[in-house]
Amino acid sequence: MKIVRSVSAKLSRVPLHSCRESLVLHSLKTFANFVRRDSSKTLAEFSDACHNAVDLLVASRHSDPLFRNLYKILLSDVFSQQNISRAKTKLLLNIGDAERSFLQSIAKISSFIEKKVPRGGNVFVTGGDFIVNNALISSFNKKRRFGVLICEERSTLSGRKSAEVLSNSGLSVNFYPDNSLSYALFSADIVFLRTFVLTGDFVVSSPGSLLVAEICNSRGIPVYAVAPVLSYDDDYSLIKSLHNGTLSGFFSGRSKNIVVRSPAFDLVPGGLLTGVITDIGIFPFDALYNELSRSVPELF
Repeated sequence: MKIVRSVSAKLSRVPLHSCRESLVLHSLKTFANFVRRDSSKTLAEFSDACHNAVDLLVASRHSDPLFRNLYKILLSDVFSQQNISRAKTKLLLNIGDAERSFLQSIAKISSFIEKKVPRGGNVFVTGGDFIVNNALISSFNKKRRFGVLICEERSTLSGRKSAEVLSNSGLSVNFYPDNSLSYALFSADIVFLRTFVLTGDFVVSSPGSLLVAEICNSRGIPVYAVAPVLSYDDDYSLIKSLHNGTLSGFFSGRSKNIVVRSPAFDLVPGGLLTGVITDIGIFPFDALYNELSRSVPELF
């Protein structure tokens, strides 16, 4: 419980829309408030209202599998209750359990990452990941000394944001412009990739991660994708259609004939990864599906 409270306290200090994990907890609180205020008269009405609310919450996060799986499990045993009162009580208990379980999963992933942090070596990270940042800060606070390598990661500048968070916590950070990525990786002993979605064939990671993985694979540098198991999704059609979308940007004084584009994310083939770090353990990528189907059958 002490670790859970620590993670919760750290997340409470993170700006809401800068952190996926904060958004999960905010979403659960929003849903709990909806359940308490719901005025449905029958169990059927309550079921419809809850499913509609969940659809809106998940849609607001672009059908992020983490949100979709979380609510799928959360609702699974609620509407078999005998009446609406018991269903509401059960659902509120499930929401509380989901919040604690999610915080525990963050703590578990952080502990697994800490075991991989090299003493006296250098860690390269793709920026903006609360879980990885939390693990590195925790390792540093336990007197383990190592360097951190981060690139800027335009257009989101998530690398710059992570560099500030880590350096403000006392870590030594070497910061590189994106065009120095290959040079930065010469000094890396291990790489942790910020990961949004796990699938049976690839992971969905932040822009630039594919190039990171390809360079590391050619140089024998271990690369780990980092994500909770609830991020697993095999709906490749949705993921690949989203991959066709782009983030457009601007730079001052540009010609009207220049269109600035950046991919929303990268698809990194599992064959380029050393392994995947999740809340149920660290696995080779090709063992991920079997481990999840055995440990978390609710996802399938």
